[in-house]
Amino acid sequence: MKIAVFGAGAIGGYLAVKLRQAGADVTVIARGPHLAAMKGRGLTLKSEGTTTTVRLACTDRGEDAGPQDYVIATLKATGLASAAPAIAKLMGPETALVTAINGIPYWYFYGQDGPWQNRTLESVDPGGKVWAALPPRQAIGCIVYPAAEVIEPGVIEPVGVCTCCHSPLMKTMTLSAPFMVLLPGRALRRDAEPSGRTR
Repeated sequence: MKIAVFGAGAIGGYLAVKLRQAGADVTVIARGPHLAAMKGRGLTLKSEGTTTTVRLACTDRGEDAGPQDYVIATLKATGLASAAPAIAKLMGPETALVTAINGIPYWYFYGQDGPWQNRTLESVDPGGKVWAALPPRQAIGCIVYPAAEVIEPGVIEPVGVCTCCHSPLMKTMTLSAPFMVLLPGRALRRDAEPSGRTR
């Protein structure tokens, strides 16, 4: 299973380490000193007195990674519009896009009944450019419980206490078909719609 984490800062890096530990083929898309550190020393997660370092593919160009099974976007909401063309280069017709992004998602009204059906939100998607580049039918919503920070380039550390991180799922997480989200008791399915309903 090929998974790209686009915007592999604190939260993206945290997810990337967990997914790599679970056996996924993970590529991170990042930039600057953080990218350079990951290329040179790997990506390190310091959590609960344990230090884990994983080696994974790292790049600042989505096209280098090619189409993925899943793309997890962990950007700030304000950065999605400018990043959408690069994210699109990671996506094929069957790729699922997990939007682990704060705020109202660009696909909010996708498939909804009523007068707002399939309406784009100018405040988060000016001109509907994200909607056009990243088809909402491929998007899956996401809530990220853990908080984390990059304490130095290439090193991630959770911040505060997150009860979900102490769940049995988080401690023994393995990938299962088709994909397991880093949330207690929830499976991420490729046939899931943004509303959570399945097609």
